[in-house]
Amino acid sequence: MKLLFTFLLLSSVCLGQSKKDQIITLNTSIDSLNTVLSTTRDNASKDIGALNDKIGEISTKVTALRSDLTNLQASNNKLTKENEKFKTDLGELSKKNLQLDAKLKAVELENEVGRFTYRLYEDGEGLHGQESCEIYLKIGVELHHVESTVWHP
Repeated sequence: MKLLFTFLLLSSVCLGQSKKDQIITLNTSIDSLNTVLSTTRDNASKDIGALNDKIGEISTKVTALRSDLTNLQASNNKLTKENEKFKTDLGELSKKNLQLDAKLKAVELENEVGRFTYRLYEDGEGLHGQESCEIYLKIGVELHHVESTVWHP
């Protein structure tokens, strides 16, 4: 019943308007829709322009960052090569240091043997028999140990 009443009320309103009034109402609605559409297009155009500007800025930053990355990679490669050279040089210096330490120990041992021998002969006592063999054997073993630790390239 309510539905029927609503239908009759709306039909009478539509029929109550003249054709001229309906055209004016429709033209006003079209003008209103055109204004909304135009405003929406203008706003969208502004938004697109702003987004394109932002894309341009970001693209410029990305290009700059890529350039920086390339430069940093080149610097990293250069520093890595220098580091490897330093490691090689350090290894060589360590080997030379070990050689020099071993030679120094050999020279110190030889000097000690010389001083010991000189004192023995200076005192006129000298070493005889088993005692002299044990001392020279001990000195020879120590000299051999020192010389065997020397790295010869």
